[in-house]
Amino acid sequence: MERLSELTAEIGKQTRGLGFSRYVKALAAAHGKSYEARTRAAQWKHSTPRAYQALEDGIDDTIVTMALRDPGTTVDADWAAPLVNYKILVSEFVDMLRARTILGRLAEARKVPLGVKYLTQSGAATVAWVGENIPVPVGELSLSTETPGFAKASGILVVTQELLDSSTPDAEGLFSTELRAAMVQFFDEQFINPAVAAVANVSPASITNGASSIASSGTTVAAIIADFGALFAALSDINLIAPTLIMAPKTAIALALKRDSAGGPPFP
Repeated sequence: MERLSELTAEIGKQTRGLGFSRYVKALAAAHGKSYEARTRAAQWKHSTPRAYQALEDGIDDTIVTMALRDPGTTVDADWAAPLVNYKILVSEFVDMLRARTILGRLAEARKVPLGVKYLTQSGAATVAWVGENIPVPVGELSLSTETPGFAKASGILVVTQELLDSSTPDAEGLFSTELRAAMVQFFDEQFINPAVAAVANVSPASITNGASSIASSGTTVAAIIADFGALFAALSDINLIAPTLIMAPKTAIALALKRDSAGGPPFP
């Protein structure tokens, strides 16, 4: 028998991000009309209370209306307090989304806060054995600073009115899945596609933009091994601590199905 804490945790996993999907769904079905959206969201008042509360607080009006506002706090019932439920909904959805992207699955990635300067190093420190009464050798580091900027991505998901009106679990699952799939596909392509260059004040470049490439030498086992050797040699030259190999699913499948002259798998 499951413990109550385990059951609660499992339910939390299943509904994570669902509140944001329902919030978007209610607004879309109501064509942006606050009252109708709140009425539609009333059916989820107990299962995803933050979605209902965000609409009840009129947060959609705050998003659409960009007039000058007084500074707000999370305890100010007339201004910033209504933002709390909406921010929680978005955070849950983003956390769920991040776990499915390439960037989110890079366990050893160095995470840097946006808008904060950090040091980058292209030259290593000098270290040497030092005998008695011998000066310590001094090396020169090659340092620079970078500041990751803020960027925003948005899109339009086209669905039928029937899907918006349906409250069945299958329909809600489909709506949430489509939201995630569209965002994951976009972010993965922007992250890894060499053709994606930076656009000032709009979007960052991909991590492969401007990077040197190694041309494939063929499709035979020997050629593939040679290509991997060239790749690993290049990685070794730049002394990466924990490199990650990113591969398209169809490439991974092709390598797994490859057979050598003896009929065995060269890349098990």
